[in-house]
Amino acid sequence: MLIPVWAVFANEGVAVVVCYHTYPKGANKTVNAIREACKNMLLQQINSTDAHVVIALFAKTIDHFGKLGILVNSAGIVGAKKPVTESTAVEFDLTIKSDLYGSFYT
Repeated sequence: MLIPVWAVFANEGVAVVVCYHTYPKGANKTVNAIREACKNMLLQQINSTDAHVVIALFAKTIDHFGKLGILVNSAGIVGAKKPVTESTAVEFDLTIKSDLYGSFYT
């Protein structure tokens, strides 16, 4: 059985920051699941392709919790759900920025 990484940390009492870009319903579902194990959490909508937004998230996290001990970045998007030959440069750029830049900035 796969156990979400947040569950492992939350069950140990580690504070958790849940970030999302577009889907607040999914983020709230995660928060509700975490709430059972962890009372110390923060929910934040961000754009991980923007370095300034990521830096602000780090500052907010440290301000809220006092420190940052563990970072797990699972951000990314599937991209256009169609063959590459039918994808546009804009769709490709969005995928690259989310999957690569988001990881780099964090």
